[in-house]
Amino acid sequence: MNLPLQRFPLLFLLFSFGVLGAQGSLQFNQALLLDNSNSPYTVPAGRVWKITQNSYGTRHFLSSTSTFTANWSGTTPNPCSGSTSGSTLATAINFSSCGGVLAPTANGHQLGQGSGLITWLPAGTIVEVPASPCVHTASVNVGQNAVTRDNRTSAFLCQPIQISAGSTVPNSNILSIIEFNIIP
Repeated sequence: MNLPLQRFPLLFLLFSFGVLGAQGSLQFNQALLLDNSNSPYTVPAGRVWKITQNSYGTRHFLSSTSTFTANWSGTTPNPCSGSTSGSTLATAINFSSCGGVLAPTANGHQLGQGSGLITWLPAGTIVEVPASPCVHTASVNVGQNAVTRDNRTSAFLCQPIQISAGSTVPNSNILSIIEFNIIP
């Protein structure tokens, strides 16, 4: 078929408007943070999700406790009494990092890890964020006005702390998602 050259731009424009008109547009709806607390999730009808980051924070479990004598000074005062001299028996609470987490999936396919791995999910996609909990292996029961030191920060604390061995620590990925409405 031999089309005159002057008709080509007109046909191209008509075709372009037809294709672009069929695409619709996206309107920001909300930002979401998803973890395993309500998994699985389904992308609602008339919406798309843009996963902007798939990451997890470092979770810790109580691995051991011990007691030691803490000495107080002007730079390290007793957190319970404010004393800047003397010593007190304190409890060291030692935490260890939980292991890795299971990767989330979209319709059964594993999602990538990290930032910069943008993933678009259409309506009806089922997103599973599995839990990989770890378990406290030690117990601690410290009452009011008792000094403790947390090995994660080396900070001295003065607050009640109660953790039972065998209790679980939630441990899952966190998906950062932007939800868009599809506007026809």
